Amino acid sequence: MTIDPNKISPSTTPFALIGNDSAFRQDNEILFTIHTVFHVDKIQEIGHQNRLYEVYLTIADDSDPQLAAINSHLIEKIDGNGWYRMGELMLQVGNFSQAKELYNELLKNVSNDNEKGLIYKTLGKAKLKQQEYQQAASLWEESLKFYMKALPQDHPDLAALHHDIGQVYNMLGDNVKALEYYNNEIRIREEAQSSNHPDLALVYSNISLLYSKTREYSKALQYAEKAYQINEEAHLKHDPDLATPYFNIGIAHDRINEYEKALEFYRRALKIRKTALPPNHLDLALVYTKISVVYKNMGDHSKALDYAERA
Repeated sequence: MTIDPNKISPSTTPFALIGNDSAFRQDNEILFTIHTVFHVDKIQEIGHQNRLYEVYLTIADDSDPQLAAINSHLIEKIDGNGWYRMGELMLQVGNFSQAKELYNELLKNVSNDNEKGLIYKTLGKAKLKQQEYQQAASLWEESLKFYMKALPQDHPDLAALHHDIGQVYNMLGDNVKALEYYNNEIRIREEAQSSNHPDLALVYSNISLLYSKTREYSKALQYAEKAYQINEEAHLKHDPDLATPYFNIGIAHDRINEYEKALEFYRRALKIRKTALPPNHLDLALVYTKISVVYKNMGDHSKALDYAERA
């Protein structure tokens, strides 16, 4: 183990020599703090077939560039302060039960509606990561109650939370609830931003996909067009995600043998993806394949072969 004392800050010395205070003075023991970081320089086998290895370590100093990069990444990715930051770190590394325990303790000691909203929101995020969607929705709805007391009614954070709850209900297949929250998001964003704000394009696209699932194709198309129009005005018309509603509407028509309609929407999806994606992208191959199958079902084998070869 190598330690260069010249590189260790006196205010943050990560170790102490405790040889004189130890019960085993002959061992010259060193006590390290739990946050001490080492570089592994070399691992060398000791002897043969005894599965023992000698590890060579060098302590990382305060100015170590790799350590600084890791710290910067953590600061960027983990929000909050104090115990909230610790809870966020637990969620990042997948310690959901410990994070839940911590946040429940924090909840006992807060009276501020904004903080309560944050805690319930974070607990909901943990449940989402565990794929416990119903519990995630319930916790976020509880969070929403507190945020609605603490924030202005047109606050963007309220819109974002309505969106997240809508997404969860969408995943659960509860279309009525999903639409309710999506429409709440639209109302808030239109009041706080504008009727053509880029954030609205995403919710319009989600509503379009939802109506596609329920086979309400005219409504699905209406919202797909709204999403496309907003992104076109915002110069985001080359966003490949804009093709998804059209592609899904095409699939819906395809399934009920409405081949001309299916081709119409597949071509719309193809037009967007061709401008947004490289020519060898898998999403392009998927559209080409769908078009090929439609032409095959229509009996036009030459076109079916043409699109199959493109795929």
